[in-house]
Amino acid sequence: MVETKKDPWLGVIFSYILPGLGYIYAGAKAKGLVIMSVWLSLILLSAYGVFSEGPASVYVMYMAIPALVLFCYYQLKTVHSYIRKKNPRDYAIKKDEFLAACLSLFIPGLGQLYLKKVIEGVSCILLAFVIVALKIDAYLEKLLFLLLYIFSILHAYKAARELNGKTSWTLKVNKNLFVLVIALFLLSEILPWRTIIKKHLIQTFTLSAGSMESTLLVGDQLFVSKYAYKISKVERFDIIVFKAPIEKKPVYIKRCVGLPGDKVEIRKKRLFINGIEQTEPYAKHIDTNVIKERDDYFLLVIPQGKYFVLGDNRDSSYDSRHFGLIDKKDIVGKPIKIWLPLNRIGPVK
Repeated sequence: MVETKKDPWLGVIFSYILPGLGYIYAGAKAKGLVIMSVWLSLILLSAYGVFSEGPASVYVMYMAIPALVLFCYYQLKTVHSYIRKKNPRDYAIKKDEFLAACLSLFIPGLGQLYLKKVIEGVSCILLAFVIVALKIDAYLEKLLFLLLYIFSILHAYKAARELNGKTSWTLKVNKNLFVLVIALFLLSEILPWRTIIKKHLIQTFTLSAGSMESTLLVGDQLFVSKYAYKISKVERFDIIVFKAPIEKKPVYIKRCVGLPGDKVEIRKKRLFINGIEQTEPYAKHIDTNVIKERDDYFLLVIPQGKYFVLGDNRDSSYDSRHFGLIDKKDIVGKPIKIWLPLNRIGPVK
């Protein structure tokens, strides 16, 4: 094994940012690229498991995501020992400025503790707790955290250079990567990534009512695709998540049975679309009595941009028979799979 002079913890930081990068930093380029390839493959499998509607996708998800977590932990653990073994036995590691800055990048004050500047490190950590405890406006809180991070990062970098007998602020080999990492982190602090993902990609919902029994049960936890109807149209009999026309704030999960231009009619609990009776194996009727307002419903033509929804548990559902048609703009997304409880996992149909 060729000896090098690298900081093991700096390798861990690199591999935390991007799996395999720590090995490339240590000189093991081929091994680093293999780890990156495996990591990317597990990412793609996890994404397939979450976003795909295929029957096997949930099982792929439950295998790929734990494997991804374990693999990331494994490569962090092994890169540290790998670099330690490659270093000469008598190699004394200085306090790396980049490592100190990166540690403060993840937790304000951690870089200072690494440099054994306990007072400064503990002060930064306590200040972070104070900002949270104040319960101030979210944007002001984010701004204060941003300032705390910037101070902690720059202070750790400067302190490490002073401990190493340096006074210049010049960044050497790691300049570009240092700037990139700091910029990406600060960007992640400014932009609401979680909100963006929940609004445009995917969100979890838990069913709290029984109006969709027996297709969906109370307590089912669902992955809902937020992009499904941005790239395709709502199809008849799709199960959709939407904001109710009246309340707007709560969301409902129902089956869309009527599309724009359709003529929908309910005769004694039987559904007719454009004059044709529909076979509905998913529909459930628990009340044998026929109530006119609920079980005999006639609608001429659904206007453009409007949809007619019903719950599968027809006699116990608050739906278009009560609040009327829903607007296209109020459709939130499409449930694609049940991911909990374990005995219910599978695609939503």
